[in-house]
Amino acid sequence: MKNVNKIISVGLLVLAMGNGSIDGVNTNPKDYTKRSLIGSRFCYTDLTGYIFTKADLSGADFTQSVLACVKLNGATLKGAILNGANLIKAHLEGANLINAHLSGAYLNNAYCIKANLSGADLTNADLSGADFTSANLSGVNLSGAILKGTKFIFYGGLSKENRRNAHDHGAEIVGC
Repeated sequence: MKNVNKIISVGLLVLAMGNGSIDGVNTNPKDYTKRSLIGSRFCYTDLTGYIFTKADLSGADFTQSVLACVKLNGATLKGAILNGANLIKAHLEGANLINAHLSGAYLNNAYCIKANLSGADLTNADLSGADFTSANLSGVNLSGAILKGTKFIFYGGLSKENRRNAHDHGAEIVGC
């Protein structure tokens, strides 16, 4: 495994690697499954359809990036910065988003099933149609979030205030 601390060009993607590592040759330039990309910068980058399944993206910066239809299943995004990011139809099943920054992010129709979002900041995020079935939402900030058609089924830790706000804004809440 080779440690990288420079800018790497991957196709049309320019990726500023923090403490990330690249091992071997990647035959699919969009597939970063199980990669360690801790502290990487992806700001203002179009990553539509990229695969980060089980990747470690702790502290990564995706500010204003397009992550539509991206696969982040089982990925670690602790403290990641996703402010204003487009995560429409993103797959975040089982992802670890503890203390992630998602202010103003677009998670329309995103799949957040069994994701851990404890302590995440979702202020002013658009969560329309997102599915948070069995997700851990303890300490999540949903102030100003758009929740039309959002599913909170058998969730954990959604505060009474957030529950009331979600219900008032058309979210589906089951198993509270």
